[in-house]
Amino acid sequence: MRTRGAWSFPGLVIAAAMLAACAQPAPTTTTTTNTATTPANAGNQTTSTAATAAPKPATTTAGQTAEGTLRVTLGDLGAESYDVIIPQVNNVIVLIYEPLLRYDPQGNLVPWLAESYSMSPDGKLWTFNLRKGVKWSNGDELTSDDVKFTFERYISDASKSPWSPLHRQTVDRIETPDKYTVQVYSKDPPYLFYPDAVQGTFIIHKDYFEKVGLDTFIKQPVGTGPWTLTNFTPAVSAELTANKDYWGDKPVWDKLTLLQVSEESTRIAMLKRGEADIVGVSNDNAVKLRDSDGFQLRQTKASTIPGLFLTGYWLQPGPTSDVRMREAMDLAINRQEIVDSFFKGFGKPAAGNISLTELHWGFDPIWYSIKYDPARAKQLLQEAGYPNKYSDPVVRIFSVVQSSATWEPELMQVISGYWEGVGIRTEIVPMDFTAFRSSWLANDAKIMGGVAPWMGVGSGSAANSIPAQQNHMTSKGVNISGNDPQLDKDFFEMVAELDANKRLALWKTVQQEAFALHSVLGIARVFDQYAVSEEVGDWSGLDYQSGGSNAMVLGLTGVKKR
Repeated sequence: MRTRGAWSFPGLVIAAAMLAACAQPAPTTTTTTNTATTPANAGNQTTSTAATAAPKPATTTAGQTAEGTLRVTLGDLGAESYDVIIPQVNNVIVLIYEPLLRYDPQGNLVPWLAESYSMSPDGKLWTFNLRKGVKWSNGDELTSDDVKFTFERYISDASKSPWSPLHRQTVDRIETPDKYTVQVYSKDPPYLFYPDAVQGTFIIHKDYFEKVGLDTFIKQPVGTGPWTLTNFTPAVSAELTANKDYWGDKPVWDKLTLLQVSEESTRIAMLKRGEADIVGVSNDNAVKLRDSDGFQLRQTKASTIPGLFLTGYWLQPGPTSDVRMREAMDLAINRQEIVDSFFKGFGKPAAGNISLTELHWGFDPIWYSIKYDPARAKQLLQEAGYPNKYSDPVVRIFSVVQSSATWEPELMQVISGYWEGVGIRTEIVPMDFTAFRSSWLANDAKIMGGVAPWMGVGSGSAANSIPAQQNHMTSKGVNISGNDPQLDKDFFEMVAELDANKRLALWKTVQQEAFALHSVLGIARVFDQYAVSEEVGDWSGLDYQSGGSNAMVLGLTGVKKR
């Protein structure tokens, strides 16, 4: 194994506590006809018009009034821009902006800024009925013009959001018959999972954007969310104040401070000194701190799934262009050993797709059929003519840090060791995540054919975004990790199939075809650990996927005060 520092990385961490201070209302739905895009029950959908009701707004949270400051440490605050359509968004955005729809803890899509939504029987018209009385933080009312403006901005060539391809291939036109109704007319064939893209689309204020212009908009955000930004110091801190006019449950904290602290030892020291209330900790430190006095250890309900993307394997003649090579790489990873030793038992093995688990609609057990088999891996390498067949037999692993996973570079060292153990030559290339992500999106030759670590998130629930699977599996995805014409054909037939049984059968076929590529290798389901101060009351960590955007944004049930 060789390691070189072609790029430096400061340890970019996508916010793992973005909604930590907000006690969101628990979404509930009324009994209506089936929603055509609810991942958890997609196999039982019908072609009748669907309607799903929103949670009712609330004005208090557990009888508490907002007071005090909650202090949360993050490895990195993210991009300095507050634009929702850039590839790597600022980690504070999810506290300020909201989507029309969100996933509930069971993985069902439920309305959020929308009051209800429906699909026509032919799948060609989506109607979103907005919640009335929702205010922007400057006092203006949310209207259908804001939604139309936002969607059209995601459709524009300027947008680099991973949700934009879904808007572009779905939306024919958008109409606003009144200030609370948005009608999206679909192209033919329809895309029955379009609301999955809508849940990743943060709504912005049209009039404010047009009044102040892009430069001011991306620095001084105005949103509908539970928090308003009061001060942002790049690479240092973000200070927010509770939005007292928020339509839903108000934060129980008056202020929220997000502190950029890259070193875990510093975060823990701050917690012990009373300078922070929530800090992410490694599994090693979780074991050490489990029984310490003065704070508590909390484990997330949702799991993070670290995985490996074999980027653009078909775009170059290197080793990963051969499926036998990719399968050998899959078989050479001892996932159980990684869980037991590296993650200290805080997880379980997760072979295969990084964002599908047995909780998801139509899950095919084939994803868990890969077993640790170094002998078979060596045989496949021999059949592939490795290494002599290749002028450059080295497999490059791009080592980055994302989410709260400061352990990711060390995990790449472990993966490299397994591959070297069966005869695969590797080279670890440290790289800043933002720079790496930009190179990946641009099909940069330095990235193609290499190994990209990635974090699947929100997998403690049944949330399963089919658009995200399109991104992973197909040639039309943003992440360059799939290129199979038959898989493309079957996938896009599936998302347009109105018959529920045929749709499920196609989804099973797609999963088997994707598995056979061995281009996305899941490693484990890891339950992240957080240490919290005595000020923090009822909070059980990240429990379901929310929001979207390029960042792997996670929702939280909220942080109460003791």
